Amino acid sequence: MKFGTRVTLHAHPDLNLRIDAAPLAFECCGGASFSLSTGPVEVSLKELPISLTIPFLRHRRRRVVVASVGPARFQLNPIDVKLDARDISIGGVVGKEGISSTLHGTGACKAEIGVTGKVPVKALAEAVDGSDNE
Repeated sequence: MKFGTRVTLHAHPDLNLRIDAAPLAFECCGGASFSLSTGPVEVSLKELPISLTIPFLRHRRRRVVVASVGPARFQLNPIDVKLDARDISIGGVVGKEGISSTLHGTGACKAEIGVTGKVPVKALAEAVDGSDNE
């Protein structure tokens, strides 16, 4: 007699993990300095005469100043701005009231089992005949 077996097993587990941590508390702190500086600011005003020519006056006195407008000049030199961050710190607590977790798993399995063999006809006949006599 000759026998052979073959077994195949496939498993597909599905695992789900959930972790809850609440509340989350964080604090942020920082320090910085800010500076602003300018160069000299220049302002100037210059008188500008407005003259009118009167034709019947003598040659030297024909032009008469009737008004004056002064143009203004405003000059601002470049401004330097500086921001200097000194320190930044972040601190926090995770899971102040505890951390809980849940693991859920399911599995799907498939099994294949095969048995093969050769039994001589004479042995099979004796086995069948012997079972009837008992």
